[in-house]
Amino acid sequence: VSAPLKAPPPAHPVHPPHSLVRSRAPAQEFPSVGGSARREGGERRSARRAPRSLAPRRLHAMAALKDAVQAVDAFKKEFSKANADLQLCQDMISDIKVKLLSFQALPPTFAQTATAQQEIVVARDALEHAVLLAVRGLDDAAFERHYAQLKTFYVDTAGAAPPSQQEYPIVGLNLLRLIVQNRVAEFHTELELVPAESLGNVYIKYVVELEQRLMEGAYAKVLSSRHDVPMEYYSTYMEPLAQTVRGEVASCCERAYEKLAIADVQALLGLASAEEAAEYAREAGWSVDSAGTVTFGADMDAGKKMSDEIPTMELISNSLAYARELERIV
Repeated sequence: VSAPLKAPPPAHPVHPPHSLVRSRAPAQEFPSVGGSARREGGERRSARRAPRSLAPRRLHAMAALKDAVQAVDAFKKEFSKANADLQLCQDMISDIKVKLLSFQALPPTFAQTATAQQEIVVARDALEHAVLLAVRGLDDAAFERHYAQLKTFYVDTAGAAPPSQQEYPIVGLNLLRLIVQNRVAEFHTELELVPAESLGNVYIKYVVELEQRLMEGAYAKVLSSRHDVPMEYYSTYMEPLAQTVRGEVASCCERAYEKLAIADVQALLGLASAEEAAEYAREAGWSVDSAGTVTFGADMDAGKKMSDEIPTMELISNSLAYARELERIV
């Protein structure tokens, strides 16, 4: 049996009518039901996993904040005692500063965390008490170090937390410290950083007026300012300043007077009693007789000798001659 003959292929392909052609959408426009369900399930699992990944960080931050708050409260309890152990307080401050290292909202990172405001307040409070501890312990290096750290909170995080009630008392303390150490240029630099509307603050105003009295030479007013301090910690710096002022007044007394009553010396030096004035006179090398008269012996003689060596009348004559010559020229 011979094989059937195949029909030759047509010269042109035969297309079915357009009405019979079914349009098929691309496969990607109609995904399978199984693939869609798998994707939706993966998204739900990812959404459930996200909070679990953030939860440990938040819990750790809350635990670190709680630990720091407890440490600060324990320090403040010890520091508030009249006979506080300053060395123990210093150790507690060092431990607190280590705990603050885990805070992400502090300078220089300034991270916007859920506990950012609480972290700033706790750290600022700790540094403020560290400054007061330095004043109480007469540790000027610690004061300068802690204040440099604290100033960042007063300037850079001013809008991130409520203002501190201790800001201006501590700023005034720093200004007073600079005056006592005769760091006048730094005093005026720090004063420029104080807002103009805050210059009337009682803590800032006290220091500014004190500096003006020193520049004017109103030493009696400076000595009387010791009794009007706006804060207990200011007295720590006022006593060394009073000693310096007393030295200046005593030097002037030696040049201006030959003798003075002990009561007058007491008033000029701002001392509390005549006994203190007599003791100060003996330490200065002045003589005090039984009648209560202070004699500035050797220093007065030296002052007279110095004044005798100065050609006073000759200088006056020359000055008048120069003035007459200037009038003729004009």
